[in-house]
Amino acid sequence: MGIRAALARTLTGVLWQRCQFHFQQNAQAYITTSRYKTIAAAHIRTIFNAGSRKIANIMISNVLSVFRTDGQNKLADWLENNIEECLTVIDCPPEVQKRLRTSNIMESINRQLKRRTNDISIFPSEASLLRIVTAKAMDLSDEWEGLNGKAYISPEKLQQTAEVLKVASSQPKNSAA
Repeated sequence: MGIRAALARTLTGVLWQRCQFHFQQNAQAYITTSRYKTIAAAHIRTIFNAGSRKIANIMISNVLSVFRTDGQNKLADWLENNIEECLTVIDCPPEVQKRLRTSNIMESINRQLKRRTNDISIFPSEASLLRIVTAKAMDLSDEWEGLNGKAYISPEKLQQTAEVLKVASSQPKNSAA
């Protein structure tokens, strides 16, 4: 909730995409029997791999029905209330969706920044810390923008994604049930 509040305050208009991997991990807390964990994970993955919001909404209805039939009402209720956070990028091009559906990119940034700051360990001032972190962030940005020949997301796909997300943000969300 804190991250979403900070985004809303500082990056107005930014869409929220919950990490699908962590969502599946969080779902485990709502499963009543341990043998159902792999079954639930497989059902949730079918939603994430639907390919379009229309198909995802059909899959959500089917999965909710299966969960409720199997006595997993807590899981079904939680899924129904939270699944929409994971579908922000569902209509994006597949290669972009693959990169944006998890928090891997942020985890990578945090690891690299931590590695760089641990090498130095003691900073003479906050400004020196900010300089080193900013320099590393700029290096990562250059790398991902493709200045070395390998873009994390190509400019063309990024433009296509921006158009898809602009349309998605202007449309009302469909109910899962």
